[in-house]
Amino acid sequence: MNKDVIFLNMISRDLCIKNPSSDIYYNKPDVLIDTGLDGNLALRLLKETNVESDLKYIVLTHSHYDHIGGAKKLRELTGAEIAIHKNGYQSLKEGDGQKTASSLFGADFDFFEPDISLEDGDEIGGLKVIHTPGHTDDSICLLDREDKKLFTGDTVFSNGRPGRSDLKTGDTNQLIDSLNRIKQLDLEKIYTGHGGPGKPEAIDRALNFLKTSYI
Repeated sequence: MNKDVIFLNMISRDLCIKNPSSDIYYNKPDVLIDTGLDGNLALRLLKETNVESDLKYIVLTHSHYDHIGGAKKLRELTGAEIAIHKNGYQSLKEGDGQKTASSLFGADFDFFEPDISLEDGDEIGGLKVIHTPGHTDDSICLLDREDKKLFTGDTVFSNGRPGRSDLKTGDTNQLIDSLNRIKQLDLEKIYTGHGGPGKPEAIDRALNFLKTSYI
C-alpha cells in the first residue's frame, strides 16, 4: 500500500552538531519513530507536515538519550503513548543515566515511565517489532512487511556502519547476530537513526565492517 514515511530532520533545523539529535520518522497513519532531543521541535515539525493530530504512538528504537530526550514532553503535548522494548522500559522507569547515556551527554534528564512494553514479534501501528540487541540490549527494528521497509534505529546506519557497541549493555557479537537476522528480510529501504534513509545493502557493509574490525 506504500504508506508514506516523513523524514523529520532535526539536525538541519534548530539543533547544532554539538547537540546531536537522532533522526526521527513519521510512519503514516499514526506512528512516530523516536523523538530526538526536543519534544517541542518534534511537535513543530509534525504540525508543519499536518500529521500531529493523527499521532497515536511514539515508538522508541532504544533508550539512548539522543533518541528519547523529547519523548516525555511530546507525550504531554499530544497524548500519544510511548512504547519501548521491555529492557528499556525499566531503564526509563528507574532512571538509569548510564544505560540511557544521558550521563554521557551531561544531561539532567527527567526520566519517565513509558506506556507500552514491547517484545520481539509484537505489532504496533502496523509495524512488527524485531529485537536487535548489540548497540544496546533494548534495541529494536520496526518492519513494515507490506512496503518492505525497516526502521533500524542505531543497529545500522545508511552509510554502512553499525551502531557502536562499547556503551553499557552493548555487545559486538549480539550486534553481528542482529545484523545477520535483519539481512534475511525482504527489504527495499531502510530508515536509520543517524544519516537518514538508505538502502538495505548498508546491512551487508555493516557486517563486513564488524567482521573486519573485531573478528
